[in-house]
Amino acid sequence: MKNYFTLGVFIVLFMSNITYLQGQSTEELDERHGFKDIKIGADFWDWNDKLEKGGSWPGGRPRYHYTGSRNYKVFDLGIEDISFEIVNFKIATIVISTEYFHEKNGTRPELNIDEYKSLVSNFEFLFGEGEPHIEDRNSAKIAYFWFGDEIHLTVKFDYQGANTGSRAVIILTDAEYQKQKLEDGF
Repeated sequence: MKNYFTLGVFIVLFMSNITYLQGQSTEELDERHGFKDIKIGADFWDWNDKLEKGGSWPGGRPRYHYTGSRNYKVFDLGIEDISFEIVNFKIATIVISTEYFHEKNGTRPELNIDEYKSLVSNFEFLFGEGEPHIEDRNSAKIAYFWFGDEIHLTVKFDYQGANTGSRAVIILTDAEYQKQKLEDGF
């Protein structure tokens, strides 16, 4: 009987450690509400002096690029670009493109999936297990999704070809806006 009790205590402790190690949940994603000090739902006018209009989103809405401090990093990856979709003078989408992945042992990182995997692991530690989507293994179209009640997070592997290499594209979107875009399209 004592062995069953000891085994039961061990299983409970082991399972609680696994749950802790699996990371937070998407509730943490909703609480963060964005990236560093750039938040989904923030007023456009609070950021206007750090934004430059350039290009457009599908559907024609203008795309704004962040022109402020270039000291931002996502974990240990540098950032090449941060762009915004503004809806009703509020930030509705933040798109972060990392710098291209570094060379490893003198080889070009055409498909350097290791840095992408590390990035996904970091997000899983923060927000729990992501939902993977592999469109086509041959073309390296891979993405992970986290769906909070208020914020959706997508982390895409962006392979640009052998001459350019790979990077990650991180997309934070207001869940209500995402739902509205889907409803408008159907």
